[in-house]
Amino acid sequence: MLLLLSLYCVLCAVNSVVSINSSENFNDIQNKDVRRWFRLMDAELKSLNKYTSIIAWELSVNPSESLGEMGVQLNGIRSEWQKGKCEEILGIIEPPLETKVQRAVNLLCRGPRFSPTEAQALSRAIAEMQNTYTDTQICLPKDINACQRPDSLWDFTFIRPPGDGGLYWMNLRDFVQGEAPAKASKYFNIIPSNMRFVCFDGEPDLERLMTGDFAVVGGCAPKNPETIYHWAWEAWRVAVGIPIGNVYPTAVALMNRGAQNAGYHDTGAIWREELEMEDLEGEMKALWSAVEPLYALLHAVVRHFLVEKYRNNPLGDFTEHGKIPAHILGNMWSQNWASLHSLLMPDVNLDLEANIRATNWTALDMVEHAEDFFTSVGLRKMPRKFWQYSQFEKSNATRCHGTAANMFMPDDYRMIVCAEKTLEDFYVIHHEFGHLAYYSAYRNQPTIFQEGSNSAFQEAIGDALFNGVMTPQHLNRLALLPDEYLLPSNNTLTFDFVQGSGAHRRTRETHNMYDISILLRIALAKIPQIPFEYILDVFRWRLFSGKIDPLDANDYFWALTELHQGIRAPGHGDRHRMFDAGAKFHVADNTPYVRYFLASIIQMQIFKGLCQMTIFDRVAPEEPLPMPLHRCDIYGSKRAGKILRKSLSLGASVHWTEVLKILTGSEKISAEPLLEYYKPLIDWLQHTIHKFDIPVGW
Repeated sequence: MLLLLSLYCVLCAVNSVVSINSSENFNDIQNKDVRRWFRLMDAELKSLNKYTSIIAWELSVNPSESLGEMGVQLNGIRSEWQKGKCEEILGIIEPPLETKVQRAVNLLCRGPRFSPTEAQALSRAIAEMQNTYTDTQICLPKDINACQRPDSLWDFTFIRPPGDGGLYWMNLRDFVQGEAPAKASKYFNIIPSNMRFVCFDGEPDLERLMTGDFAVVGGCAPKNPETIYHWAWEAWRVAVGIPIGNVYPTAVALMNRGAQNAGYHDTGAIWREELEMEDLEGEMKALWSAVEPLYALLHAVVRHFLVEKYRNNPLGDFTEHGKIPAHILGNMWSQNWASLHSLLMPDVNLDLEANIRATNWTALDMVEHAEDFFTSVGLRKMPRKFWQYSQFEKSNATRCHGTAANMFMPDDYRMIVCAEKTLEDFYVIHHEFGHLAYYSAYRNQPTIFQEGSNSAFQEAIGDALFNGVMTPQHLNRLALLPDEYLLPSNNTLTFDFVQGSGAHRRTRETHNMYDISILLRIALAKIPQIPFEYILDVFRWRLFSGKIDPLDANDYFWALTELHQGIRAPGHGDRHRMFDAGAKFHVADNTPYVRYFLASIIQMQIFKGLCQMTIFDRVAPEEPLPMPLHRCDIYGSKRAGKILRKSLSLGASVHWTEVLKILTGSEKISAEPLLEYYKPLIDWLQHTIHKFDIPVGW
């Protein structure tokens, strides 16, 4: 309780120190009473953010029940503080409002209103779901040989739940065969006392196993890996999805109560409001309609090669016209297909994963390479505390989901990433660096504005810069791509194919196959995420609104998955009582997900803007780029850094359209740069579909 007592003391004492610590950014507010109120509010908010960040960080690196309870109590304090401050300012201000005042009031007063009891109850429900996700382990007896006898996994799978030293047996075989509901049962009296277990976390252990990395089960090469994929996929959903699903309706009811207390219909309205788009759902549909044809092409080609791979070991009704079983796509959530790259393009001698494994990089080296890219364009170096406190490798206590933390103390920004030498982890590091760059850039804003212009921009910055990392030129700088791969004329292929439905229009394109191989690797990692990002919040919004009964939630989730992703659940178990969405961290963590959908589109707009700035010293020029977008090298571009620093330093002080205008020259989100970036790959996909007469759609 010492931490909470300190918090109370800080809030009580803030009036006496505010004249010293207050932000100069409020000096231009005309009304002196409003100006003083904002100074006081901002100092208090900074203290609250500081203590919230300390607790969140400690829960990630050294979790405990007492610390979790402190977080619960602090959330209650924050809720009461926000409610009180909003009532105070609304009683002081009079129209017309200055722009800065209006913006700050909107940010402060939007969102739910909870009583302390409601806030604490919701915090406990979310904490229970978080702990279930991060601390649950799947365990096997040590003498089980998963590679030689993968079928035995179904009979000897155990759960180690959070905060419990015991193990629980799962009836996985009966469930997948449709003979029993999914459940875990106490099994203490049957487990031999001398039996020893090996246990796996969901992240990163099972996540990596799903990519074909079998190091966690002995490092072997199983004859039927799909059996192990299916086992891991089902075990994680039984162990984590079901208990999270038991808590989720309570969390929804509490969230909706807070929303209705503040005059909203439900929590979905609050989540959509944060993104500040008049017709968010309509905008999402339009953007998805623009990208869906590319996804359908990629889905068709992936499905074709998977059907060929499993032709001698058929997976039920999996055909070239149907939906793809979720467990064979190389990812626990079927949203990243990068591990299938060599299956689709085995003849091009370019394996970036092997190249990165062949380096002598440590996790620290990977972080330093990311910092080098960011600083090359003029963004700030990470301060001493970053290197002192961040955790780059897995430890026994650390929760491994990638995290960037703003500690709301001078030059204190931190990262958690359990990095190994994989391209995915290299990406995660750059993604988190995008958050850190944002935190650092808006550090001089008032605390109320120390956020992204909206959450989608927070998620887009690191990804936009990582597009620059993945250019052939920068991969060559990193010694991940040999010199001979750089020349556009090397290893070219001319595609001559019929394009268009019934139009019989011949198209001829010549492309560098190494470039297409790189683009395919990027697309397999990124494009399947877009429909997943789309449906996850559509799913939750319908639950929040009451349009979907919680008892029918999983059926609706799979209806969306089949409709938009062309993916189906494996096996024959009855999934009606499951809660498969709960197997995703962002559901357990209660993090809105449509921000990632928008970020997937915005990042390419930003990257093109940075490229235009690098080449022309302005965004949205009349002349086209002198190179394909995927070959635009922005490393070392101080011109690009100039508009990055300008836009990021604004934080949440302006509407997101102003930030987009600085970075791209447009106030409208567009999928055109994304399609331009992947144009050579689209040509290759269409050529491949024509060559093998592959059906498109499901």
